Amino acid sequence: MTGQGLDHYQKLDVDKQDNDDALRAVYDEWAKEYDHDNDATLGTISQPKTVEILSAVLEKHAKILDAGCGTGLVGVELAKRGYAAFDGVDLSAEMLRYAKTRGYTKLFQYSLNDPLPISDGAYDAIISAGLFTHGHVKTHAIRELIRITKSGGYLCFTINEGVYRSQAFDKEIQSITDDKLWDIEKLEKEAYMTKEQVQAYYCLAQVR
Repeated sequence: MTGQGLDHYQKLDVDKQDNDDALRAVYDEWAKEYDHDNDATLGTISQPKTVEILSAVLEKHAKILDAGCGTGLVGVELAKRGYAAFDGVDLSAEMLRYAKTRGYTKLFQYSLNDPLPISDGAYDAIISAGLFTHGHVKTHAIRELIRITKSGGYLCFTINEGVYRSQAFDKEIQSITDDKLWDIEKLEKEAYMTKEQVQAYYCLAQVR
């Protein structure tokens, strides 16, 4: 049985143009059951998988931003691999309340559809698991994440297979590549939510 938060998310009109308020309300309600639903209902494996991909190229002292950190499941995996300097940003205050116990240096509430109040090149790496999916954050956010990543730093993120082409993430990735803003090191479709039989594109890119 799913929790009410997941039920409400699945009924949400995620294709609305201005959806941040509705998403925030759903995730605030879902926060207390999110970890359980993530594992037992959805079988989501993107958190450990993205950390594994990033850790292969990133030094332990690196400063990392977890974009769309939710309850902090990526933070748990980063800590397991010896990372200690990681911040998180998320739309939901309730999600962030759970993330506070998971090793983040700083957490702040903000929509990733908007320009971030973060200076250029502030982070050695950005990691994001589950941010780019149905009705969440648009393609333009990728360039904003590049902006706050230092030259030579890394982006590691997922894109749900259901929006990869329908919301033109494939075209934006190619456009960023054509603009010579990054070098793609990995872009492959792999398992994402195993109990829902959903895959995602896992992208690792080095910023120029």
